[in-house]
Amino acid sequence: MGTWFFLIPWTVPAGALAVTFGAMGLHHARTGTGRMWPAAAGTAPGAAGVLGKP
Repeated sequence: MGTWFFLIPWTVPAGALAVTFGAMGLHHARTGTGRMWPAAAGTAPGAAGVLGKP
C-alpha cells in the first residue's frame, strides 16, 4: 500500500486549517497588518487539500 495510504486522510483537516489561517491572514493583510502574498500562498494549497485535488 505504501505511506500515501496513511497520508490521504490528513489532507482534508490540514487543508481546512490552511484555509482558515489563510483567510485570517488575508483579513489582517487587508487591514494593514501583515502581507498579502504569504496568506494567499498558504490559502491556495489549503483549498486544494480540502477539495482533495493535490
